[in-house]
Amino acid sequence: WQCNDGQWILSSYECDNHLDCTDESDEDDHCVGTDPNPDPGGGTSSITPDEFEPDNSFGQATAIESGVAQTHSLSSGDNDYVTFTLDGYADVIIETNGTSGDTKLYLYDEGNNQIAYDDDGGPSFFSKISQVGLAPGVYYASATGFSTTTEIASYTLTATISDPLDPPPTNLQVTWNDTDDKIVATWSAPTGGTTSYNVYYDDDAIEPFDPNQTATEGGTPIITTETTQSLSGFTMGSTIYVTVKAVNADGIESYATAVVSIMVPLEA
Repeated sequence: WQCNDGQWILSSYECDNHLDCTDESDEDDHCVGTDPNPDPGGGTSSITPDEFEPDNSFGQATAIESGVAQTHSLSSGDNDYVTFTLDGYADVIIETNGTSGDTKLYLYDEGNNQIAYDDDGGPSFFSKISQVGLAPGVYYASATGFSTTTEIASYTLTATISDPLDPPPTNLQVTWNDTDDKIVATWSAPTGGTTSYNVYYDDDAIEPFDPNQTATEGGTPIITTETTQSLSGFTMGSTIYVTVKAVNADGIESYATAVVSIMVPLEA
């Protein structure tokens, strides 16, 4: 579907009670029975408008501070927009929460381009978006009900902005050593200062790393100053999952490497 300014969006986005066109033409008065900017409280809705209304579009977005929860409400067809500015690279978590309700959450850059979406990633049916290393600039987030008829009397919208972590080790490889009957993990040091590494392992693919089996070398994480670590003592046929984080001089962990898995041979 083509917006009035020439932008193209998915046809399913037209008249879905969520602004996707930069010029907002996908939700203008050509949509029968919809309103991208409903009256606070949704007109005939019994939902009490929150203090931030009207905040139903990019232009009406309310500034949100890191770590300060805003209390909002959602009437039928309502959207709550917030905006924040990053002066440098940062990690950002946007989330909704409340006693009851079902939200969808969107994150946009300053060009109003959607860069993230979540439904039910937070507690219960609420939403959560986590972004690592967002570039400096202006961003917008929009919360809406799961459907055009969803109403929520009260919920919180929070943005948590933190400095980015150090880069992770690179080139993690996990192999089986037939001679010593051990798993051997090797990796390359990341750029920047590193004093040690935390080697995490697990015997299932579900975080957190809390294995039922403990390696002979010790519990997870195993601390080492080397760029290699052996792991042994697991049951034959077990699949072991490994990831590594670097630790800097302040004792702060880096981002984690991608998780790499390996199966202990049945005839080790």
